[in-house]
Amino acid sequence: MSYGALLGLVGLLSPIKIKRNVESCIDCDKCSKACPNFIDVAKKKYVISDECTSCMNCIDVCPVKNTLYLEIFPARKKFSKRLVAITIVGVFMIVTGLGMITGNWKNKIKLEDYFYHIQRIESSEYSHPTGVGK
Repeated sequence: MSYGALLGLVGLLSPIKIKRNVESCIDCDKCSKACPNFIDVAKKKYVISDECTSCMNCIDVCPVKNTLYLEIFPARKKFSKRLVAITIVGVFMIVTGLGMITGNWKNKIKLEDYFYHIQRIESSEYSHPTGVGK
């Protein structure tokens, strides 16, 4: 599975979604134009897409306060951008810390072996048999 596919799956299954308040939306289309993944945010009530990376560009450019915001789905509670950032950093630190505490963070490669392979990385020993990549 590619990293992009994994991110898409995580984004699709995430309980945090971008919601557009249809009543306060002025249909300026700035949110759709700001989306780096070309999602037509201005036409959706919830942005539920494997393309959405939750970059929040659409929220940042919206000229009407509280028209686009993060919401925990299906609880329908607003979620601040600051809390999203703190949660992501917290989860990263917890996972990394658990990996270090349990001894699963380091690999088993000796430093000498690492240097041996790095010094020979450009050799034919590490190239693809078809020669592609040279």
